[in-house]
Amino acid sequence: MDSSTFDQPLDLILKHFNYFGGSIQLAPLIRTGAPNVLCTRLPTHWRLNKSLPDTFKVIVLGDCNGQQINDGTRIDLRAGNEENINGDLRNGTAYTKNGIAKFQDLRFVGRSGRGKWFTLTIVIHTKPIVIALYRQAIKVTVDGPREPRNKLHQSSLFATVCI
Repeated sequence: MDSSTFDQPLDLILKHFNYFGGSIQLAPLIRTGAPNVLCTRLPTHWRLNKSLPDTFKVIVLGDCNGQQINDGTRIDLRAGNEENINGDLRNGTAYTKNGIAKFQDLRFVGRSGRGKWFTLTIVIHTKPIVIALYRQAIKVTVDGPREPRNKLHQSSLFATVCI
C-alpha cells in the first residue's frame, strides 16, 4: 500500500484494511506523521495517573518504509513537550496483531504543564525503526479537566446568595 492511498476517503482505507484480515471498530482515527500509521483519538485533557476511558490503538496500514509489519512487532509510546521532555507513561508498550497494537490501561504519569500539550511519539521497532508523531495529543494535569476559574467563581457566588 503506498502513500497515495490517503487520497481516498478513510472509510475506503478501512475497508481495504479489513479485507486483508484486520479487524477494528470504526472510531475516530488520527493521522500521524508517518503516512501508513493511524491511531485512535485521545481525550484533549486528562488527569495524571488515571486510566484512559478507551483503549488507545495504533493501526499500521500495509508496510512502513518498505518494511512489512509482522504480528508481534513491538510499538512503544513516548510523550513529551518543551517543558517536560520525557513525560512518564505507564503501560506504553504493546505488540501488533493484524496490524493493530492495543495499549491496555495506558496512563500518563507525568504532567504536560499548565496550558501545554504532549506530543506522542510512536516508535515501531522494525529495521529501520519507524517513528510517527501525534502532535498536540493530550493535556495532562493534576486535577484533569474542570470548569474555568471565572465560571467556578460565579457559581459559588450564586450558591452563597441562594442560601
